[in-house]
Amino acid sequence: KRATREPLPASKAAFKKHATYILDSQLGAQDLIHPSSVKPVGLFRGVEKVWHRAHVATLRTATQWRKEGRCVREEERPLKTLRGGTSYAAKLFGEWQTDRLPDAPAVSPDEVGVGPIPGTNNF
Repeated sequence: KRATREPLPASKAAFKKHATYILDSQLGAQDLIHPSSVKPVGLFRGVEKVWHRAHVATLRTATQWRKEGRCVREEERPLKTLRGGTSYAAKLFGEWQTDRLPDAPAVSPDEVGVGPIPGTNNF
């Protein structure tokens, strides 16, 4: 609450640590302003756009979303494509393009056939 009443920081370094605001140049390759209709809060030194951190979304690959327990929808197109100096292109998606994965049913080790080796405590 206090951060919203504070004035904009006076230096680039202060923006980097600020809880509410971020500069356009400080957005990472996997960051995106979402929704795209959001207007900047202001300008830093009359040139660089200042954004609310609440409007910065982190993009992830389909594999990274899977590790987070989410699945990218089939019909979704990547918002960004990153080429990290290789022929492989990382396709990045936002959280709003994913669905939560259903929880897997709990299975006891006896049903699966996995358990300690008899006579030892090793699996």
